[in-house]
Amino acid sequence: MRVYLNSARDVYPVRNPPISYGTWTLHFDFFAIDFPHLSVDIELERVREGNPRARILEQALDSD
Repeated sequence: MRVYLNSARDVYPVRNPPISYGTWTLHFDFFAIDFPHLSVDIELERVREGNPRARILEQALDSD
């Protein structure tokens, strides 16, 4: 099983991250004209048996 990130609309497309089994924290920053900056941390748990699990750890809007 592999983990894929859809980067089709990113400024710079990225390769698939080499995520092995275990727990990972992924950090995303979202920028858009006339919208506040959104920052999100997601915990991804990749297990040997069953489906990977993901949950949002933190999200913050920066209106400055």
